[in-house]
Amino acid sequence: GIRKSARPLTLLVLDPEPETQRATVSALSARGHRVVPTANPEEAADLAQRMRFDAMVCPVLLKGRSSAQFLQVVKDYI
Repeated sequence: GIRKSARPLTLLVLDPEPETQRATVSALSARGHRVVPTANPEEAADLAQRMRFDAMVCPVLLKGRSSAQFLQVVKDYI
């Protein structure tokens, strides 16, 4: 079976693909974590500045200049 985490985490999931985003959220939630999904770096950066996250999960490679800017913004919050 699925083993629950000893300490639930608050996780930000950044994935622009709806199918993989749902699968990631489902898998993490089943382990007892609080999961906040988002589909784009701009929204994720905004959420990271307004909420506290233990970690960010990004199952896809972000491309382009906006990804570097995004990582610069969220590094201080996550």
